[in-house]
Amino acid sequence: MHAKRSIMSLRPVAATVLSLGVLASGHAVGGEDTTPLSLSLSHEIMRDSNFSKNENGRSETVNTTSVQLGLNKAYGRQNYGMNARVNANRYSNNDQLNNDGKKVDASLSSELLSNWVVRVNGLYDESLNQIQNNDAGSRLVKNLRKYRDGGVTLQYGNGGTWALVGSYDANNVNYEAQPLNDAKQHTNGLKLVYYSSDVLNFGLGGRRVSTKYVNRNELVQTDKNVDFSVSWRATGLSSLEAVLTRRATDYSDPQYTSSTGWGGQLGWDYKPAGLMSYGLNMSRSIGSDRQSTNFVFASTPVVSIADTIVTAVTADARLQATAKLLFTTSYTLTQYKQDNAYTGLDNSQKSSSLGRSFSVGGSYQVLRSLKGACSYTKYSQTKQESRNLFGDSYVIRPQYDGHAFSCNANFTLDSLNF
Repeated sequence: MHAKRSIMSLRPVAATVLSLGVLASGHAVGGEDTTPLSLSLSHEIMRDSNFSKNENGRSETVNTTSVQLGLNKAYGRQNYGMNARVNANRYSNNDQLNNDGKKVDASLSSELLSNWVVRVNGLYDESLNQIQNNDAGSRLVKNLRKYRDGGVTLQYGNGGTWALVGSYDANNVNYEAQPLNDAKQHTNGLKLVYYSSDVLNFGLGGRRVSTKYVNRNELVQTDKNVDFSVSWRATGLSSLEAVLTRRATDYSDPQYTSSTGWGGQLGWDYKPAGLMSYGLNMSRSIGSDRQSTNFVFASTPVVSIADTIVTAVTADARLQATAKLLFTTSYTLTQYKQDNAYTGLDNSQKSSSLGRSFSVGGSYQVLRSLKGACSYTKYSQTKQESRNLFGDSYVIRPQYDGHAFSCNANFTLDSLNF
């Protein structure tokens, strides 16, 4: 008889694939959890030599002060979770970017009858868009990103060999300085999970993702995905999570070109005997950076679609030198490969870019409630450019390099009971 399994936390788009696993089930009885509440205060100072992420970037110092309240409460067959965080971000040389971030993430899971599990979650996140994700010609604009998400997952089969999991997710994203990227998205999924043992399971299912770009004449992009997943967890030794996805994309406007492709994710963590542990993460996403531009060329309306395939690999190592002292290092390689397809004309331009990042860091647990950490990161990005229908070149991603150094202190109270 298999032990009861738990699903990974629900997240939109790519992470929704993994959320179709098994739902988290609460095993604690009422009153068992003695520390359901936690309160954290933290401050971070970061110095970046190329904050604007372009060829002529200038240095910047950013101070971030955060307050976070957490709840993790098990009561009978239910689990309640919540994290609320506010942070003040202040910039020394670009005070136009000063902002106050807000994030609230809440979830509820419950076992129903003998074989049903349900999980409901919600998320609100308001923060400054990452500088490197702003338009190449306007990096340092105040581009606030507001993201709202809500989802529900229902599972039949709790503790047996098979489980059937259905999910629904709806999210809405708005950008202050990039309104063309504003979108509303709905995801429906159904997945069958097979447990070959207590530590290994396989999943096969489908997802339909509908994305409406509200400021692009309400263009609707529909992605149909077939996902195959593997989850393996050997307690105290290693864990592996992998998803392989076949995706087909269509549009409501016939001027846009349909596409198909392969994507996926892989996460592996290995901890042999001793002080070291290792991790490897790989991902390949399709169409994660779509752009569109309307042209009139030779009296023929033409739409430019920029399908970007993003392939990323991250390797990391961790040394737990003592019970309080931890050292980390990681290396990330990211490729952006773009293939512009023009409907109505036999013309295409391909371009690619390569990003690298290397970081080292360390943390020290001064007290049970007090922790300090510092890290150093060196990064670079090659130029990615293309040509429009008239032969004019334009930059998609500028070339840049630089380094950043940061230190933070975190004070946490985790014995707030009720």
